[in-house]
Amino acid sequence: MYSEDTGANPLLHFEGVSPGGVTHLALHPLSPTVVFVGSRKSTSIQVYDVRDVSAPLAELPRLGTTNQRLLFDVDPWGRYLTSGDEKGHLHMWDISDLTRGEPIWSGNLHTGVFSLFTGKLV
Repeated sequence: MYSEDTGANPLLHFEGVSPGGVTHLALHPLSPTVVFVGSRKSTSIQVYDVRDVSAPLAELPRLGTTNQRLLFDVDPWGRYLTSGDEKGHLHMWDISDLTRGEPIWSGNLHTGVFSLFTGKLV
């Protein structure tokens, strides 16, 4: 992470981001020391405390085994985190209790992707 003031020198480096490079970060709106980290080919969103980034506090499981950039967001009140996965499912976690790693809700948002090549859902 870099400072907006200087931008030149990194302030901290997340250890143990699995398995690849960071693709998305989100800060907790009410807990400024908590950051959510998504990475390439990762099957979870990792949760860190910026005061000690040597290991994640928690992991929120989701399907993400490709190089796709799978985004997520935290609601403005800091209660829920939502994320899609590579199969078109939406997952929602109650992040007020990070010990509960499983989503409180999951649902399928679509049954396929429209192919421009075939003109059909695949």
